[in-house]
Amino acid sequence: MVTTREMPDAPSADQSVSLKDVRGWITFRIARLHAKLNEEALQILRENGGLSLMEWRLLLLLHDFGPSPQSILCRASLMDKAMVSRAMRRLQKTGLVREKAGSADMRQRILVPTPKGRALYDRIRPLMLARQTRLDDALSVDERELLMAALEKLDDAVPTRDATL
Repeated sequence: MVTTREMPDAPSADQSVSLKDVRGWITFRIARLHAKLNEEALQILRENGGLSLMEWRLLLLLHDFGPSPQSILCRASLMDKAMVSRAMRRLQKTGLVREKAGSADMRQRILVPTPKGRALYDRIRPLMLARQTRLDDALSVDERELLMAALEKLDDAVPTRDATL
């Protein structure tokens, strides 16, 4: 794996960024950071319950939203429906999530974490929060606010398939 220290310096903000220099592309830098963050999270998950990132994210969403239909989880996260479906089947097979009928529509399937799923979530959450704190601490308060504002602008600049997000 290539580290930041091994990469040649990217162009500074005051230099014009050549489209041929991928290191200056916002998409490249975000994708690279995303890959590094995913690898780090996967290591934590492998060592503490063997969940995939998708499975962890679904448990996290179920914790935040409460019992929910799969369609809500897909819309809220922009995750692929087929990938969510496969991950949900694995979570059900391992006894971490169960389905129940919706109260308004008995045909609707609501996903609910089981006690085993909540226990695993409760065990992993502090580790992921510690990771988040370490990442937050790498930036000053002003840098975090600036980063969040910049990410919000980029998020707004990219069209989504569901305008309700």
